[in-house]
Amino acid sequence: MPSKVKRVKERQAKRRTVYETVIRHEHGEHYALVNGKKRDFGCSLFPEGNWHECCVAHDYAYCEGGTRQDRKKADIQLMRCVALKGHPHIAYLMFLGVRLFGGPFFPTRFRWGFGRPYLHFYKPKMPWER
Repeated sequence: MPSKVKRVKERQAKRRTVYETVIRHEHGEHYALVNGKKRDFGCSLFPEGNWHECCVAHDYAYCEGGTRQDRKKADIQLMRCVALKGHPHIAYLMFLGVRLFGGPFFPTRFRWGFGRPYLHFYKPKMPWER
């Protein structure tokens, strides 16, 4: 019985924890510190290429999260950026990948809004977050 009470108290303490995200750019490296854990920005689960800065910009948007329209805009910008780098077929594959597997419902490190608490879904950014 005491172990069950302890587990309930631990869960309650986790819910009260402030979710802190700090985005950093140091020595050419882009990353976010999400509750102290380092999350690198770049092409998650996709090979690196001359489109790296496209992926970094996309990850900044994904870290912050926002509405469905914000996500669609970020995904289209990624596709356009990679296509302008001379890789239209790769751009389309990346677009399909982020549209299918980058939603806020997956508990992954590359989901939409990964810099916010899980299950934040498509809540708009607050005025001080813009």
